[in-house]
Amino acid sequence: MARRLTMFSKLLIVFIILAAVGFGGKWVLDNTSFGQKLKHKAEQERMKHESDDTTSLKRETPG
Repeated sequence: MARRLTMFSKLLIVFIILAAVGFGGKWVLDNTSFGQKLKHKAEQERMKHESDDTTSLKRETPG
């Protein structure tokens, strides 16, 4: 006899799926060459944007 899932059961299933996706993504970033390359590119972009922000602040600051 089939019964419908309660709201709590549905939320629990959604939480489990989201946790699995999150931990899977973290594992991929930490344990694969693809993840290492992606982290390296993100770090380069962050440094580039920080230097751009610093340069623009120097131009805008009177003095």
